[in-house]
Amino acid sequence: MTASLRFEGELNVDLNEFQTNLVPFPRLHFMTTSMAPVTTPSKAESDKNDVQSITEICFNPSSFLVKLLDFNPEEDKYMAISLNYRGNVQSKDANACVQWLRGNKKVYFVEWCPTGFKVGLNEVPPACVTDDDLAPAQRNVVMIGNNTAIKRVFVDRISKKYDLMYSQRAFVHWYVGEGMEEGELNVDLNEFQTNLVPFTRLHFMTTSMSPVITPSKAESEKNDVQSITEICFNPSSFLVKLLDFNPEEDKYMAISLNYRGNVQSKDANTCVQWLRGNKKVYFVEWCPTGFKVGLNEVPPACVEDDDVAPAQRNVVMIGNNTAIKRVFVDRISKKYDLMYSQRAFVHWYVGEGMEEGEFAEAREDLGFLEKDFMDVLSEQATDDAGNANENDNESY
Repeated sequence: MTASLRFEGELNVDLNEFQTNLVPFPRLHFMTTSMAPVTTPSKAESDKNDVQSITEICFNPSSFLVKLLDFNPEEDKYMAISLNYRGNVQSKDANACVQWLRGNKKVYFVEWCPTGFKVGLNEVPPACVTDDDLAPAQRNVVMIGNNTAIKRVFVDRISKKYDLMYSQRAFVHWYVGEGMEEGELNVDLNEFQTNLVPFTRLHFMTTSMSPVITPSKAESEKNDVQSITEICFNPSSFLVKLLDFNPEEDKYMAISLNYRGNVQSKDANTCVQWLRGNKKVYFVEWCPTGFKVGLNEVPPACVEDDDVAPAQRNVVMIGNNTAIKRVFVDRISKKYDLMYSQRAFVHWYVGEGMEEGEFAEAREDLGFLEKDFMDVLSEQATDDAGNANENDNESY
């Protein structure tokens, strides 16, 4: 896209022309993009690289950089298209491709915009990176299209996920706390300021880190991105003891994966997809996309004579998992009941001016917290009793 700003060309197109030609209405500025060729060196010799072939590939839905299910060229029409060629491409070949696309009904335009092509040519060939996974090419093309099919991203994905989360008022408290009125969330939700705490009271995290191994085991243990990520989701790696952990029943509300060291973004994204595909994690129904990934290129620090082996990379997982309720139900609540039945330690608090009835209220708050986690799994809102005690519960 920016090649026309950096290099001279026969038919350069600047960014202002992109905007003028691609956005017919201020609100309809969401583009569908693709690029060709994108091939590996092993396939480069057999794949066609003429102007028509790479242009045709650009209009194949599998080449789009956004997933548009059931794309139908006759129904999903364009309002405007920009074709930006780079390398050994003649203007007559580019124009012939435009006519070929029209004649073979590869693209359809809306009725009120019958001529919607903008073509840019730049003679400088595409740059190639040493040892890259992509094969170098004499020419390439970037397609930027304003297509009506983009609406499915909002209708089928964003809107549904938004409705699921907002029905539970997930993350709402962060925005209300910053002065936004709750009604504004229905029309303008920019981006999550916080990804891990969907409800004010459910802020108890499950954490893990990998690798944590001794120097004697460092040489034999795998240290690739997928391996250390998988270890993080092993219950034995959690920094809190969760008995009988079951990934299918103990679901996450949100997950943060924070990598440090030699980790590429594509490897991190591949791990996220692998975790989903291999059912290593399950999310609650109303929050289907709960991953937040952070990358930091500075390698993990190591301490001299430490018991933990140094590593090229590591990962810290912070997850909001419903299994944390067992810490309250099976441990804290039981121990609290046992001690309070004997009035153990009560005299210290009463002596400081606390009323004994407040202990019963604290235990009731703990019960509401247990119920909150159950409500998350059953997709029900917190009951009135829980809401009535919200102000009292915030400190627990």
